[in-house]
Amino acid sequence: IPAVELHEKIVTPAMHLIGERWRSGELTVADEHIATQTTLDALTRLQPELLRRPSNGKTAVVGCPEDELHEMASRFVSFLLELEGWNVITLGMNTPFFSFRDAVERHRPDLVCISSTLLNDLDRQSREYADLGALARDVGAQLVIGGAGFSEQAVRARFPHDAYCENLRDLLKFAAKP
Repeated sequence: IPAVELHEKIVTPAMHLIGERWRSGELTVADEHIATQTTLDALTRLQPELLRRPSNGKTAVVGCPEDELHEMASRFVSFLLELEGWNVITLGMNTPFFSFRDAVERHRPDLVCISSTLLNDLDRQSREYADLGALARDVGAQLVIGGAGFSEQAVRARFPHDAYCENLRDLLKFAAKP
């Protein structure tokens, strides 16, 4: 099956179920972490077996903001963009926006993808994000946000972006635009 379907129809529902069981007390944090690491390890081993498009000459910076400890979605984004021929700079979880800014300044990407399940201290983070947004515009990068942390319109309004993607399919469709 296509990689995006693997993520959206198999891995994502399984991880949502694990999260629900963790919230209900059926699973421990250790159980959730084992499931996450097992899934990421399996996807890493699978990646060389999947069809990869030739390089498109574009670069993306992908990561999660400060205080975000859930990196699976951003890893999926990196994984799928790489399969589509992108050069991906993966910053991982818990990355302050000033560090995103440093990466944008250094790598001058075409796309910046930020995934968050929750945002703490919206006032501070939106101020720091503003500097990132200004630099992204200066270098010609488009900003994409996604995840539950950005699901509310009022929150998205504080983080100006070119696209809010509710799922990986939306992201791939946006990234494919010229």
